[in-house]
Amino acid sequence: MIRDNAGELMMIDGETIVIKDGKPYETEGIKIYEVVRVIGGKPLFLKEHIERLENSFKVLNMGVPQKIKNLGHEIHEFVRQARIVNGNVKIICDGIGGADNRTIIYETVSRYPDRTLYEKGVAVVTLEKSRTSPGAKTMEDDLRMHADNKKKEKNAYEVILVDGQGNMTEGSRSNIFFFKDGILHTAPLDKVLPGITRMKVFEFCAKKGIEVKVHPIKRNELANFDGAFLTGTSINMLPVKSIDGIVYPVSGFAVELPAQFEKHMIVDVLNA
Repeated sequence: MIRDNAGELMMIDGETIVIKDGKPYETEGIKIYEVVRVIGGKPLFLKEHIERLENSFKVLNMGVPQKIKNLGHEIHEFVRQARIVNGNVKIICDGIGGADNRTIIYETVSRYPDRTLYEKGVAVVTLEKSRTSPGAKTMEDDLRMHADNKKKEKNAYEVILVDGQGNMTEGSRSNIFFFKDGILHTAPLDKVLPGITRMKVFEFCAKKGIEVKVHPIKRNELANFDGAFLTGTSINMLPVKSIDGIVYPVSGFAVELPAQFEKHMIVDVLNA
């Protein structure tokens, strides 16, 4: 069920309808989704988002619907019709595997961190849960419920998922990078959702000559790192001030790298 719509319009398989009184809209079956940020009326990194959407179908061993070929045009058209200047657009492919699968586009509630969080960092906790299919961006209501409950219970900004082997993989809504002596560390790609911002961090680090090591990271290794960052569509690169009570100083590299990355992303947006 869609409860996070922020506008009055919704596009279903290319046709625009009006949502009255902000009422929830029913969705069915397995749901693959994407969230695309819009800045200045322009959907950002749209090609990458559509490629990841297609990959989600492949990860689930399902054929990519022909209608996805028109998705880029439909998103641009929806942004124009809904007059979205700055915000987030959500794309849901529901009824996956059935005859009545649909592609739904709507403006979703946007939650961007306050600027002070980039200066002070955010508190994070761990949760012993994993995505059913890490490589596919699907709606997992049970995981979302446990994550939201843990965040509320611990007054945390985000939870980091821990798999059955004790490895920290990703956030419930983000990816995570740790750093030590100027080197970044992050979980293997087959254990996480391949975040668009995560990919941009790799590109940024390659340009800057910053080493990124990809390997399993145990929860009992938290104290070995100098700090950590969350990455995601709405947050870019956000410093972490603590994980499960282990405190990281939010200064120096922890503040400088996100600031440099933000400038890099602005250039990417202007050149898109």
